[in-house]
Amino acid sequence: MTEPDRIATRVAAAARGDAAAWKELYGDLLPGVWRYVASRIPRRTDVEDVVQEAFLAIVRALPGYREEGRFFGFAFTIVRQRVAEWFRARGRAPESVPADLVELISREELPPEAFARRETRALLRRALLTLSPTHREALTLKYAEGLRFADLADTLRLSEAAAKSLVIRAKNALRIAMAREVDPAPGGER
Repeated sequence: MTEPDRIATRVAAAARGDAAAWKELYGDLLPGVWRYVASRIPRRTDVEDVVQEAFLAIVRALPGYREEGRFFGFAFTIVRQRVAEWFRARGRAPESVPADLVELISREELPPEAFARRETRALLRRALLTLSPTHREALTLKYAEGLRFADLADTLRLSEAAAKSLVIRAKNALRIAMAREVDPAPGGER
């Protein structure tokens, strides 16, 4: 049985009320859900509340889940909605860049000696803040949460090809933003 088949079997069983199946799904989801929520919401007690609300919403949505997409994309869509609701209730918008996103992108895009320098990480963080929310979200879901392109596509309600293209565009925008951070004016003048 393939991993997608195992997940589909667990989801179907959990939707029928199988507690053991739900426990396995919960265990699969919890680390990524926690990281995602904690990277956006500052206080631990609020993170706990939002994670709990997200899992309650996932459980409630399970009976209506149809395998049109992938389960992790389905679940992360719900998690993203709960985080957005938390910010809306407070009249705020998320501003920060997840720390693990900086680290993961740095390790992929930069030579190890460059990443080791604190100023390089700060540069990357500043560059990430200049990206559009869509680009930042795509990079976060892909690198910090480790979603596969298929799950990323489901989460963002795109085709898989469009999700791949979005990540490529986001990485290109990040490279341009980093270059601007290093040399903000034509000719190197500040």
